[in-house]
Amino acid sequence: MPGTPAPTAPTTRAPLSAYLLMVAVGLALAAGLGTIASVLREQQPALTFAVFSMTLLPACLGVSWLIFVAGHTTAPPEHAEEGVETNWLQRATSGAFFDVITLLGLGLVAVAITGIELSVLPALAAVLFTAMADASVRYLVLSRREG
Repeated sequence: MPGTPAPTAPTTRAPLSAYLLMVAVGLALAAGLGTIASVLREQQPALTFAVFSMTLLPACLGVSWLIFVAGHTTAPPEHAEEGVETNWLQRATSGAFFDVITLLGLGLVAVAITGIELSVLPALAAVLFTAMADASVRYLVLSRREG
């Protein structure tokens, strides 16, 4: 019926204090991370603070929304852990974790044998992107094969 909420639709609104707390904590968290970045990077600290704070603000507000508001406005679906998508995600991430561990082991052996010096940031970014791509492809394959 139109106008009737779905079974998992929110039944209450969060109090105003939850939204105010969300905004305050999100802003403080973004400002704190911007401050850390500006202290660690000695060039143009004001610009570094502004860029990092503004870039991280949406993520910080999202995290604070999850902490302070989501509990009031959303209800978890019944038996969510039994859903087929949850099963696919668990299988995809488990397989991707094994792949990443194997890749890291082979990479460690290769670096140890060759003696190549690697910068940490690009190496960690490569591992992260590989893991994300691996899990995404595995999830897509499982959903197409079993969906």
